[in-house]
Amino acid sequence: MSELIRVEKGPYIFFVTKELAELPNGELLNLLARPGIVVAGGTLGGRGAISFTSIPTIGPIVIKEYYRGGFLGGILNNLHLRFTPNGRGKAEYNTLKFAREQGINVPEPLGYAEVGVYLYRTWSFMREVEGAVNLVELCKKDPSLITKIMPKLIEQIKKLFNCGIFHPDLHPGNVLVQPDGTVFLVDFDKALYWQGNLADLKRRFLNRWRRAVIKHSLSDLLSEQMAWGLKADYE
Repeated sequence: MSELIRVEKGPYIFFVTKELAELPNGELLNLLARPGIVVAGGTLGGRGAISFTSIPTIGPIVIKEYYRGGFLGGILNNLHLRFTPNGRGKAEYNTLKFAREQGINVPEPLGYAEVGVYLYRTWSFMREVEGAVNLVELCKKDPSLITKIMPKLIEQIKKLFNCGIFHPDLHPGNVLVQPDGTVFLVDFDKALYWQGNLADLKRRFLNRWRRAVIKHSLSDLLSEQMAWGLKADYE
């Protein structure tokens, strides 16, 4: 994956791929102005605003602006307090880049943007997973597909564990499936590098997965096959 190019547009600072950096004057800033679909709980989603567009030299891309949750979310909304050098957009970019290098199916990151220093807004750019639907929609439409998809998903989860990435919100809504059955993991906002025991990591993941399956009335097969598929590992 090529190095990112720094581009300054007034107070906005972009770190993006060559294709995005070479967009005609004004088009890079226009990406941030696109109206987004606010995702805040929705179909098991995270918190942010997602918009879609297409770049001739890249193809379909996703622009994600990061929003706050909880009490502060009602006050600051899309503004964040900076406690570390890495803003949320940069942090997710780094995690996606590392995950792809480990052979995990995640969206290809294309960069990130920020405005502000101690109080900042941030966006990330990534290639769209074309033709994909999330596992929630797929299971509700055709539950018989669960047994075909789960082995591929479990393979990706094991890769995630083995390279030490803790995805704190990995549930069926953050699993995308393409028409050919290829499985992608998405929404790595606030992901961490796990320092503890892998058995504890598996337990935390399975508990989160099971709660989402129950809450949204999905097939118990999703929990049963996930637990069985990870049973022999990480004890």
